[in-house]
Amino acid sequence: MLVLGSDSREGSGTSNYAPNTGDNERSDVMILLRVDASQKQITMVSIPRDTPYTFEDGKVDKINETYNRGGAAETIEAVEKVTGVDIAHFAEVRFSDLEGMVDALGGVTVNVDTPLSYKDALTGEWVEIPEGEQVLTGQQAQIFARARHEYESDQDMHRQQNVRQLATAMLHSVLEKPFFKIPFTVLNLAEYIGTDLRAGDFLYLARAFAGSDLTLYSCTGPNAGDINPDADDMWLCYENPEGWAELMKAVDNGEDPSGIDVNASANIPASQDKSEDESQYSSEGNPLEGYAYSEDSSYYGYASSVDGITYYDQATSSEYLGEYPSYDEGYAGETSTSG
Repeated sequence: MLVLGSDSREGSGTSNYAPNTGDNERSDVMILLRVDASQKQITMVSIPRDTPYTFEDGKVDKINETYNRGGAAETIEAVEKVTGVDIAHFAEVRFSDLEGMVDALGGVTVNVDTPLSYKDALTGEWVEIPEGEQVLTGQQAQIFARARHEYESDQDMHRQQNVRQLATAMLHSVLEKPFFKIPFTVLNLAEYIGTDLRAGDFLYLARAFAGSDLTLYSCTGPNAGDINPDADDMWLCYENPEGWAELMKAVDNGEDPSGIDVNASANIPASQDKSEDESQYSSEGNPLEGYAYSEDSSYYGYASSVDGITYYDQATSSEYLGEYPSYDEGYAGETSTSG
């Protein structure tokens, strides 16, 4: 089953696809869900939104763009191609739906690993969430599920971990209720979900898992990547059919997939492989992209772009000594789109 979290909201304009303007949407959350009621087991596998996908027009883009172009149907087809598995069912949850579900449960308990400050896409107000274990409201939950800029590295991976933690908390909240309350709770939550499943299907699964020792596995699919020069310099995950095959084999066998190094088999193009020339790395281990001018052309030096910040090597940019914070051997310059 594929669970889709949509970023739909009026006037969002989130897509770069020219034919679609205004109220368009992408799915930054895609979770492949394997449910085995007989073994009381659930496995969640996040599909990184930066997974590359080639459309029929030959354009390579992030896989989450499929939702904007063709809705759930096209996203299901894309995920089947990438993962190599058949998807039997789907469910869609939007921002407002998620908020309503969490509030209907009376809040859910999660562990927030870093303080979050994010703008609510529904109300426009800024929401602050402190670090630590706590009960989140519906509004806080949708912020928790979206936040990524607070993380210095692996931003989308952290976001996907938060989403799966939130989903796990919601699941436990339902199953831990008194047995006679579970049907009402499930039917209430089903009102917030767009799906091809029937209400009876949800009730069957809830009864099957209620009062049992649930085994829940959780992981992210192959997520290593880099700027891809063949896709308009977009940051994309590497092609990795072997990694997906190994991961999904473990999932299909009911095994815990979280320990698999899914990035070990990534297909790194020669133009992006920086492993052979160690001289191309700064003291922080960031790949240097070669000599480049700063945006105002005031100086020239080895440049490395990390999360939108360009680092310049001290040895070749000594005239900038003292003007920017020190990062070991390098100095931070302004944001550069050219590298």
